[in-house]
Amino acid sequence: MGVWRYLKRRGLTAGGVFAQSDAPSKISVRDLGKSFDEKLVLQTIDLDIERGESFAIIGRSGEGKSVLLKCISGLLAIDSGEILIDGEEMSVERDDLRSKIGIVFQGGALFDSLNVWQNVAFRLLQRGMSKRTAHAQALRCLDAVELQASVSQLSPSELSGGMRKRVSIARTIACEPEILFFDEPTSGLDPITTDLINDLIVNCTKALGATAITITHDVGSVYKTADRAALLFGGRIVWQGSKREMSSSKDRYIQQFVQGKAQGPMTLPSARLASEMATS
Repeated sequence: MGVWRYLKRRGLTAGGVFAQSDAPSKISVRDLGKSFDEKLVLQTIDLDIERGESFAIIGRSGEGKSVLLKCISGLLAIDSGEILIDGEEMSVERDDLRSKIGIVFQGGALFDSLNVWQNVAFRLLQRGMSKRTAHAQALRCLDAVELQASVSQLSPSELSGGMRKRVSIARTIACEPEILFFDEPTSGLDPITTDLINDLIVNCTKALGATAITITHDVGSVYKTADRAALLFGGRIVWQGSKREMSSSKDRYIQQFVQGKAQGPMTLPSARLASEMATS
């Protein structure tokens, strides 16, 4: 059974409906700054992500995309600015806000000491659900990501890369979060498995009525999964817009990224780059 039909049968069909004009954005980021020792990673980040929206944060490797995700999710403390979830300030102390979030970590981040179904049911068991009920829920979530029940008894070491990603998605949707974060979900996968993971992101997000942020450098994934995207470079957002605008924009930064060119404003010599960034 496919993901969409399974989740639809469960009644999880709220769909990606954007926020009403009088409601706060699901996620708002204002003037965010983050450093590690003397290294400035993020500066003056501003974002608004609406309810039911699928948003992509894109950029080259090492630009701080995953750091930004961890800041928004409350896993990392920020140095300056603010992050609001449903109009309330997020911080590392806000367990109530973090409970609304499900994260698919890069590499899956499965527990090697647990089998597949125990990994999927981990948060459910932590919240006090009975083992029998959690097991049944885990099997339903595995079915939702098109994995057979027999996979539930395997250990993570017995899974392929694509299967690990799907198990990680199953674990994330098990608690039916309001916000889904995907950190490089297609990294290292072959084109067919990449397309399957992209389909799962689209279907699960829409069926749950969730707001999604995907961290990626895969342009094809952005076009398939996202409503809008923001390009991160030099610790700042240098471009943001819809995926339609992304393909037609004359902005030099997004043009270089989309076209995958070695020459452009993101690969200028450092002195010239610093000058351009200061005057942009």
